[in-house]
Amino acid sequence: MTQKAELERLAGTVYESAVLSKRASIIDLLEQFPACELSFAAYLDMLQPMKPRQYSIASSPLASPPNTVSILYDVLNAPSTYNHSTRFHGVASTYLADMPVGGKIHAYIRATNIQFRLPVDPATPIIMICAGTGLAPMRAFMQERAAIAKAQPNLAMGTALLYFGCRNPEKDYICAAELEA
Repeated sequence: MTQKAELERLAGTVYESAVLSKRASIIDLLEQFPACELSFAAYLDMLQPMKPRQYSIASSPLASPPNTVSILYDVLNAPSTYNHSTRFHGVASTYLADMPVGGKIHAYIRATNIQFRLPVDPATPIIMICAGTGLAPMRAFMQERAAIAKAQPNLAMGTALLYFGCRNPEKDYICAAELEA
């Protein structure tokens, strides 16, 4: 089958299963079909604009240096689902992973849902279930409670239970030492 015929087939009824679901990139297709000629300007016009990434703050202002926040993220580095001989690198996570310790990024902070906060009274028991935003906000809650307990050792603190999933403790048990403490 010629490259043109194969491209026409991929653009037809198999597009969703053969290209879209496998997250084939324009570069993947250009490498597979070298007879295609595409100018750099045309390539740039085909790219989707990047959407802002949202991360939950994973630190408490009571436990962090002024004007500093922590975030938790997973670096995506996996085999391409389209071309298994290449790796797929997450754009934002790879950028963050390459930042030096103490590096600065351009970001903005959006207020959280008013209901998603620790109870005002530290004696109130809490149950934290990591879902959606993951461990990050729960880590901030735990740091907040620990900072309050350290500053006011005689204050009664409510029980705090944390539930979270961890597929592979050797790789996924982030903040393990902090959580164990």
